[in-house]
Amino acid sequence: MIASYSSALYYNPELPDLSIPQVHSHHDEVDLMQAIAVKAQSSAQQKQLWKDIQTHQPNPSPVVSQLPLDMPIWWPSTYVMLDCAEKKRAYVDTFVYELSLHETNLTKYAKINQLKLHEDEWACITLFTSLLAHADKAQQSFSSDKGASLHLALPALEALHKAWSTCSENPKYKPFQEALQQGVSKIHKYYN
Repeated sequence: MIASYSSALYYNPELPDLSIPQVHSHHDEVDLMQAIAVKAQSSAQQKQLWKDIQTHQPNPSPVVSQLPLDMPIWWPSTYVMLDCAEKKRAYVDTFVYELSLHETNLTKYAKINQLKLHEDEWACITLFTSLLAHADKAQQSFSSDKGASLHLALPALEALHKAWSTCSENPKYKPFQEALQQGVSKIHKYYN
């Protein structure tokens, strides 16, 4: 479902300058968050800025943490990254603002300003995170360190199929309808 909705690339240290593609006349929210997470970890100075923002704002974060990167070797990383960013939204917005204040190169300044998420983009992140939470819950339900859990796979896939099918019919999830339908179709292949 992620690949159907977002064109975001995973972080590649060989290509640290991430571009911000346009999707359906707006920014790709997943790509924006990936770029922000990379920026927050790209240097000791930016790591410290991210930490300082979390500890010195009017409402300091009870837990200071890095924004996780979206990694190709761990599929829930997109969900974890977006969930963390959503929970730390005020800090994400402040971080991008602070980055732009410190940038003296006009070209880099313009690129940093493109990272600013607007209300509608944050709303999409919230909805997309809620959809990915269904997949994370399904995956967690049949992942266990304590014993056999394969017998839970089919019920988990059925629950995910039902959740995403229901969401695909809800107008609230219209921006994700095609991705949801492709996700439902893929799940359907596993148990038919």
